[in-house]
Amino acid sequence: MNVNAEKPKSKPLDPIIFKLNALDRSIQRVALEVGLGSHHVTILGDEWKMLCKAWLQAETALVKTGGVALSLETREVPVPSSIKVWGNSRKSKDMQDVNFGNIGKEMLGWWKGIGVGKADLDADELIAKDWCGGGLLGILLLMVGMKEWGLALKGEEEKMSWTEVVMETTQVFKMIPSAKAL
Repeated sequence: MNVNAEKPKSKPLDPIIFKLNALDRSIQRVALEVGLGSHHVTILGDEWKMLCKAWLQAETALVKTGGVALSLETREVPVPSSIKVWGNSRKSKDMQDVNFGNIGKEMLGWWKGIGVGKADLDADELIAKDWCGGGLLGILLLMVGMKEWGLALKGEEEKMSWTEVVMETTQVFKMIPSAKAL
């Protein structure tokens, strides 16, 4: 045995740059997949960082309701197939790899279908929506999809669409903690 042989280097951990202690352990377990690590924040930029902060506040507020998110199969606006696979596999702790090949198109269609980006809704109307829940099958799914879309951007036009949806989502998430029902 060659004692001077170089040991394989372990992959450095990507530090989570947000405090997650108020969140369920199931969410803490997927924090890097959601894009809460310094690597993704650096790549995706300041808009992403603002979205992450707004999501953390909204998720923390939604945890208080204790409601169970509806099945991904019965949502009013269909959840993109890749997001369904991700959510269901993480819920069952299967952790399978997911093909996010069409994520930009899927996320843009889902967001437009949800229809809250420019709508005049209040926080209580928002939390009544079937997509607006806490946990692995709640608003976290929007974060996963937006992160994957951001990492797959092709061209300036798509980047502009992504940035617009990130900013709209940030505003929606900022509204959630003000719901009277929380």
